[in-house]
Amino acid sequence: AGSPVPRPGLSESAAATPTPEQTAADEGGGLQSIKVLHLKLKGVDLAIKDGILQGGKSDPYYEIRSYPCAGYHPRIFTGTPTSIPAALRSEVVMNDLNPEWVEQEIDLLSLVQYRDDGELLIDVWDYDRGMASDFIGYKILTLQTLCQLSRGATAELRRFKLNPPPLPHKQEAGFVEVQRADIVNYVNSDPIREWLSRREELMFTGGAPLSTKDKNIHFPKGQDALPN
Repeated sequence: AGSPVPRPGLSESAAATPTPEQTAADEGGGLQSIKVLHLKLKGVDLAIKDGILQGGKSDPYYEIRSYPCAGYHPRIFTGTPTSIPAALRSEVVMNDLNPEWVEQEIDLLSLVQYRDDGELLIDVWDYDRGMASDFIGYKILTLQTLCQLSRGATAELRRFKLNPPPLPHKQEAGFVEVQRADIVNYVNSDPIREWLSRREELMFTGGAPLSTKDKNIHFPKGQDALPN
């Protein structure tokens, strides 16, 4: 949703003051470090959107973006896919109401501009080849809440309930379990900059649901982690 303005890095306070090193790096045209969210989600008892001939289940994927996004206002969700690019779009898991999506990585600058109180919109969809995706449900929550959920002692405590489509729909949408939501601070290396560039290019392509994993765009291994 456009190029966000860099803000202070995540810390115990969302309004932390940038360090002299960060300020110097910004003035020099680039950050010395980058914060990355490692995210792994699982659907639980998702709504059935496909008929018997299609398998009688759903082919779910999710999208995550900042909320509200530039280009549309906070809404009572109508189930209409937004034209605003998602910060991350998962892979499609075929014919499964309890999908375990693969772990993904996303930079926090593009997601919430480095604010742990930044709100997120998570949409879950049923993929239909050659047709518009069916809307399953959505949830609006903060990055801080997402991370807190991942630390729940049981699977039930790591879940959030999806809001269903508006009336006349009466079907329960299901739940999403946050299996991992960890923020890691990395040195802003050449491999990370290449990863960011390839992700951005992919997320701005249209058509069928795409994921960074489908296109073999993996977060580079062996990167140096810094204290958060």
